[in-house]
Amino acid sequence: LRSENKAESKPGVILAGSRSCEPQLASDLQKWLLCTHADTQTRSADDKKGADSEPQAWVAYVPTASMYLKEDSSSTRSEGERRRRLWANARKRGRQLEERLGTKVETIDLMRSKDQAELQSQMQGAKAIYVDGGNTFHLLHHIRSSGFDSVCTQMVNDGCIYVGVSAGAIVAGSSIRTAFWKGWDDPLVVDTDWSKEENLRGLNLVPDHAFFPHYDEVEHLGLVRQKREELGERDRLVLLGDHDTFML
Repeated sequence: LRSENKAESKPGVILAGSRSCEPQLASDLQKWLLCTHADTQTRSADDKKGADSEPQAWVAYVPTASMYLKEDSSSTRSEGERRRRLWANARKRGRQLEERLGTKVETIDLMRSKDQAELQSQMQGAKAIYVDGGNTFHLLHHIRSSGFDSVCTQMVNDGCIYVGVSAGAIVAGSSIRTAFWKGWDDPLVVDTDWSKEENLRGLNLVPDHAFFPHYDEVEHLGLVRQKREELGERDRLVLLGDHDTFML
């Protein structure tokens, strides 16, 4: 399936094939955040609490998919310095996203959270969660180890918007098996047994769907036809080109 779903009402999930979609993502997200803020102000006024009692809507930006050290790096810097540079670049990306959205963005790396309780405290009050691209296996490993899977699912159920780009789109589905197909992501960056089906389960924010980002028909049509049977019979495969978005 290739499609671009246009949500009439506020979506719970917005997914994109690549960062090329960011201008459209920012526009859509900005619109829904403004609607959310207006709704809360109206409720506050109705409750006679005053329109200014509700804090500004903000976005939790999760860069964890790109926060791994590449084994083939020719850098002469120490591991610690390389990690600090990754974190600095992630925060810079968060600031750029903040400028584009026109609303507060907090950069939250799942690798830096001690436990689920700390992560829940960090993310409390966010109106949207923006999960960026990178290595899908690295991302899913830390989604599980940090407790983000539980925190994120509950927040989305409570009305928070999930935005996933590339790897962030893949993990939103029922399975991340599509991350193997192109061979772009190294599964060995984390110590996880990917031969076990339970370790391939995504967040399931879009049940019975699997996502294949960066789809190019010329390059990937034959590959997709060959690999499609690896997914469950109930799973609907969504092909996201670099300029495609999916809303639910």
